[in-house]
Amino acid sequence: MRASDAEREQIVALLRTAAAEGRLDVDELDERTATAYAAKTRGELTRLIADLPTAHLPATQPRGRWKLPQRNGRGAFSSYWRAPVRQRQAAGDVMRFVSPSMRAYGYRLEYSTDQQISFVRDHTPVWTYFVAVLVFPIGLLALLYKEQDRVTIELADHGDSTAITASGTAPLAIRRAMTAMQG
Repeated sequence: MRASDAEREQIVALLRTAAAEGRLDVDELDERTATAYAAKTRGELTRLIADLPTAHLPATQPRGRWKLPQRNGRGAFSSYWRAPVRQRQAAGDVMRFVSPSMRAYGYRLEYSTDQQISFVRDHTPVWTYFVAVLVFPIGLLALLYKEQDRVTIELADHGDSTAITASGTAPLAIRRAMTAMQG
């Protein structure tokens, strides 16, 4: 069975816990974490934790009340989840693992602190192309119009865990990925 992003994150959390308990050294944690993020199947993920006591990949569960977004195109979203790490590490993980995906969709990092990370994307709306063609040559000025999408990730410290809230406007793939983090 194919692995989900949420399952990969669960395995990485289990690996971090094992490292904190002294069961994995730093190099092995890095290697297994990279393998977990590259895993395609649940079997690959299970093998990464097979030698760790009480570590197992949770059974696939129904999505509960959180339904993945279905509407294509840009849209608003808001998601919430908890990371089993301290706030500073959670902020670092967001920068390390979420930031490349955001860049792939044309977002750039606006600012980053341990409490909040913001990504923005400027784009030209489709309607401007119609105006440019229909009212040529003056309509070309419409192409100068830009809209801005913003995704903000807020991190709240809760001792040994961090509450993470992501919200903003994004394409379907990003909205789905952020919603899937809710587990």
